[in-house]
Amino acid sequence: GLLMLYGDLLALVSGWITLLGVLTTCFAGVILADYHLLGGGRRAPVAPGERINWSGVAATGLATWAATGPLAAWVPVPFLSALALSVLAYVVLRRWIWPPRQVS
Repeated sequence: GLLMLYGDLLALVSGWITLLGVLTTCFAGVILADYHLLGGGRRAPVAPGERINWSGVAATGLATWAATGPLAAWVPVPFLSALALSVLAYVVLRRWIWPPRQVS
């Protein structure tokens, strides 16, 4: 324990746990937004060629970066900003930037 305090390892572990928590919150925000806001409470059909939901990947990355970086000074709890930003970014990206392919 004393070696961890002396080597500042505890701060690194704390930062890593915070990053993982924010990333998990972003995943949950994207999943909830896809199901409830865009899917109408049901799973949306997936087009045959669509393997990766790039809107979800981009929203997760953007929200994780913003919640642990620029927004950290204004919002003391990064999980809240991560959840709000991931939902907002995913809805905007999925609806207008990278809409899903039509199932034929």
